[in-house]
Amino acid sequence: MLDLFRRTLERAGFEVITATHGVTALSLFGENAIALVVTDILLPHMDGFTLIRKLRDESPDVPIIAISGMDDSQNFRDSASKCGANASLAKPLSRQHLVDLARSMVGSGLQTASAP
Repeated sequence: MLDLFRRTLERAGFEVITATHGVTALSLFGENAIALVVTDILLPHMDGFTLIRKLRDESPDVPIIAISGMDDSQNFRDSASKCGANASLAKPLSRQHLVDLARSMVGSGLQTASAP
């Protein structure tokens, strides 16, 4: 999924930095100028909810999209929002919807970080 989302966003004109788990994503976030974060909720070493809260502590204004394949999508959406995500998408998701949402969140500054 990480490679699919990366290729989708790159084809749409975004510069994409990827991480395979939350700890690496947090480190990359601190080392780069990031305009948008797209993260899965189920991550090794640090779940996506924890990652979102930590990102909010570092940068309260960066837009965050949370993605999950959880069966209880309303509970996931509520939890993601409470942690600080600006938007949430349930898998399976439309790649075009992801691109449209990303574009609407970053405007003309096209750079994003993505966790699996």
